[in-house]
Amino acid sequence: MHTIATDRPSTAARFHRLSTAGMGVFVASQCFTLPLLAAGPSWTLWQTLPDLVLWFSALCAALYLKPLGTASQRQLWQGLLYLGVMSVLALGVLFIYNDPLLGTELRFGAFAIYRLTQVLLIFWTASRLEFTAPLLARWSTLAQAAFVVTCAGIIFTSFSGVPVLFLGEHLPRGLGVSGPWESYYLYQEGGLGFVGFNHGYTGLQVMLLGALVLYLRDRLGRAGGEWILLLALVATFLSNSRADLVGCLVFVALQLLRFPLRAAFTAAGVGIVGVIFWNTVAPQLGATASRQATILDASDPGNLAGRADIWQSIYDGLLRDPSRLLIGSGLGSATINKGNNAHNMVLQILFETGLVGLVNVGGFFVLLMTLLLRAGPQARVIVNVTIGFLVTSITQETFFPNVAFGSFLPLYALVVAMALSSRTDTLERSAA
Repeated sequence: MHTIATDRPSTAARFHRLSTAGMGVFVASQCFTLPLLAAGPSWTLWQTLPDLVLWFSALCAALYLKPLGTASQRQLWQGLLYLGVMSVLALGVLFIYNDPLLGTELRFGAFAIYRLTQVLLIFWTASRLEFTAPLLARWSTLAQAAFVVTCAGIIFTSFSGVPVLFLGEHLPRGLGVSGPWESYYLYQEGGLGFVGFNHGYTGLQVMLLGALVLYLRDRLGRAGGEWILLLALVATFLSNSRADLVGCLVFVALQLLRFPLRAAFTAAGVGIVGVIFWNTVAPQLGATASRQATILDASDPGNLAGRADIWQSIYDGLLRDPSRLLIGSGLGSATINKGNNAHNMVLQILFETGLVGLVNVGGFFVLLMTLLLRAGPQARVIVNVTIGFLVTSITQETFFPNVAFGSFLPLYALVVAMALSSRTDTLERSAA
């Protein structure tokens, strides 16, 4: 272990630079999160480029000693550790009930712990970085490139019709082996881009990368960025995720309310672009437009893709068993017992961790939002996109560590760690 105080500064600095470079690659690689390495006993552990870079960066960070940067980062770190401990305890709850499918539940629960471990590692690593002005400028370029490529991939897979089967030729095949990745490569659903097999994850990635680009522009004192909001709306629409489209609309509205004049120009821009391109793209958007139009009548159970029945089933099951309502059925139990996730963040937490877990997760989000609001006006874009994410969680498990949402939570942890870094950090260190 190298320390800045007792070892040669160059050694610790070298590991710090490697960790910083790794985090930059992690940001840039968010536009391509398909599996690269079929490692582990299950497709759920197949490694993507962000996964591999995350392990590398965390290892480099572990080889030098440095405390977390700000009081806000330390507070949230304690909250994350508390959630991690709670999750391990929730995994142990599975043994209390000893359901017939305990083995399968344990595998899903273990994956949730695996994903939470990634979140902890990346927040810890990022909170120890030196966010200088040159670093923020480089990351701004990388984030913008990742955002544009992500959106371009969604547009490409929506209209081109060109198969991307070759991207998965190096992976094992078969439904029992590759799980949902098999359908991704076989059926080539439009709007998924090169992000993952889940439409919800694709839309979340667009929103988060767009918010990161805007945050970095604000922190560097760069004006504008309305085109980012427009492109994010187009990409989330094409992603075929209704929840993410609504969440993105909320995010965009909150952003534009900060700048009324910009809002007027943006609305005019949307209208002009729509008139110019509608006749060209409309014939190819029939299914997508029909699906997204159902958000205008969200109260119709037929437009919820079976979610109303899932919610009712979980609700009835919790009322029948007070012990499960109190402590949950155990981490990883929802998919196995109900055949699917809850498609609602609150119900997912209630089913797996009970009222105890719901209170703790709720308290964590109160802490998170409080710290982000204290971080100043530059962090307001992260507040706004988080509100958009919370809206999406009405019909999906946005902040729950499930298999379908890939590296969304680790990337969000990196963005939050950056937002909670000192607002004067950039100027002080660049002037030094």
